[in-house]
Amino acid sequence: MTVRTVGLLRAKIKIGMMNLIYNMVRLVQLTRRDGIAKSAIEKVA
Repeated sequence: MTVRTVGLLRAKIKIGMMNLIYNMVRLVQLTRRDGIAKSAIEKVA
């Protein structure tokens, strides 16, 4: 991945924001997966 900005501070902020968005998307994925797994277990039990 390449970050093209003017200034080190802007680059750090951009990288931090990209990391935050990635973590939020990952949390949604894991939450959905966990919810699907729980509902499947409840149906079997």
